[in-house]
Amino acid sequence: MVSAKGKKTDDLLQELGKTAHIDEYLRGNENSFRNESFANAMNRFFAGQRKSKAEIARSSGISDIYLYQIFAGSRLPSRDRLACICIGMQMTEEDTQYLMRLCGHAPLYARDRRDAVILHGLLHRSSLYEINNALIDHQMDPLL
Repeated sequence: MVSAKGKKTDDLLQELGKTAHIDEYLRGNENSFRNESFANAMNRFFAGQRKSKAEIARSSGISDIYLYQIFAGSRLPSRDRLACICIGMQMTEEDTQYLMRLCGHAPLYARDRRDAVILHGLLHRSSLYEINNALIDHQMDPLL
């Protein structure tokens, strides 16, 4: 994976392993660190949407008020609710994984059965309704 500033994450990790003092690494790679807040990232992704926040809330299965709180930065969604929002915004798998990490959640993992169903839905632009039905069909908890 390439960081927002151009250095590959694997290269940063190798450099970190070779650096004797953390101060040297931090100074030398200041431009490679993520500094974006979760709320800023959500608003940046929203700017590319053709949907209103109310439409996103409906397609995400969450209330308008809760969604507005997330965009304002006053609430952080749970992992499942964030997945619902990403599905409602028809985000890419890569952008969804980025938001998962930025929000402090584990990324969706293709080796986990439930996550695999969710990832399949994201990759195929399925609706929340379709993904929840697939989860239920496979005896797994729905997202909402």
